[in-house]
Amino acid sequence: MRSAQVLVLFLLLCSVLAVAGCTSSTANPPPVTATAISLPSIALDRTDLPEGYVLTMSNVKTDADVSPLAQSLGWQAGYVAEYTKSAAPGTVILHSLAGYKESSLPDVIAYINRADRSCSDLEYFDIAVTGLGENSRGFIGYMPDKEQVAIPASVPASGPLTDIAVSNEKPSTRSCGQNYVEIVFTKGNILEVIRISGPTIDDKEAIAIAQKAYSKIP
Repeated sequence: MRSAQVLVLFLLLCSVLAVAGCTSSTANPPPVTATAISLPSIALDRTDLPEGYVLTMSNVKTDADVSPLAQSLGWQAGYVAEYTKSAAPGTVILHSLAGYKESSLPDVIAYINRADRSCSDLEYFDIAVTGLGENSRGFIGYMPDKEQVAIPASVPASGPLTDIAVSNEKPSTRSCGQNYVEIVFTKGNILEVIRISGPTIDDKEAIAIAQKAYSKIP
């Protein structure tokens, strides 16, 4: 009898204090942040790319790698990977991921749009991108009046925003010497930049690769 009374009292108490935690709810799960997941685990890997690409560089970024500008924008974590096509024409895919304070992302994206169009020898135009959320951008930089451009072996692929913004305080004008397509998107507080550079580029292929990367973000 005593145990039955205790059970009744417990049920009454839970009905009164449900909001205090006697019942559980998953209606509002905690947000996923860059520090809650491993950025390398959601980066593009070999199986996400067309045939012929090999991993040529990867690097987890630390506070020591980022500028005061990135830190002021709420930088949390970073990772970059580079894939190079082993056969001609030697196309390079550079995939950068970073976590930022979510409220700062509009400013970060605006910086990308400015900093990554600063090659003095290229002309630029926007491309439409789909399936990458609301905060997505895409553009192509190309050598005017040239369908193909030879890439000097000594010239590395230029880094997109999550490298430029991290290492420099403001955009600089430079000569790039190669065509590229760049796609930028965010999900939650995670920012990703995919740049594909080489003598010939395929914007449709670039968008498909970006969509694969977007789908990997929790």
